[in-house]
Amino acid sequence: MKNLLFIILLIITSISLNAQTMSCFEALNIVKYNTNYKQIESYTSLNSEFLTSVVFYKSANKNYYAVVGINYKEYLYASSYNLISQFRQYAYTDQAGEAFHVYIKPHKVNCW
Repeated sequence: MKNLLFIILLIITSISLNAQTMSCFEALNIVKYNTNYKQIESYTSLNSEFLTSVVFYKSANKNYYAVVGINYKEYLYASSYNLISQFRQYAYTDQAGEAFHVYIKPHKVNCW
């Protein structure tokens, strides 16, 4: 009986956790198209084999995000003003990809 209750509780918890997260597509669209998010910096034509673009946004409540194009597919990362400043130094150098790995990649937004 205890095993059955544990399994039911586990299923309910799993369902409620999935309901609280959003798809990466939805999260990207919110950041890119919602008027509460303003584009503040954009880098394209980067000197990188895989990194195609990095666009930084700031939300109305002062959260920062980076929409990163990798091989022409977009990914969402949390950011900060300091991370933007650090990445900016390398954006158009041959170290743009390395700067992405150091400053942006560790902050991937948890979505599915």
